[in-house]
Amino acid sequence: MILSSNQQKKIKAKLTTEHPISSYGQPVIVLETTNEALDAFSWMAGGYRVVRATSTEIRQLKRLGLLE
Repeated sequence: MILSSNQQKKIKAKLTTEHPISSYGQPVIVLETTNEALDAFSWMAGGYRVVRATSTEIRQLKRLGLLE
């Protein structure tokens, strides 16, 4: 998946349950360059948006409430 932030730079990211802040099997978005996980607040505050994602990633993002 590729994200874009308020700073208009593209960032590679992945959805995973293998990060310490993931709980109850819920995937979190992890930035590949820093291994930093984005919670809903960080997603909104950073102005992130999806530039490219697989259909599976899109379904998961919708379930997380990050896409309509």
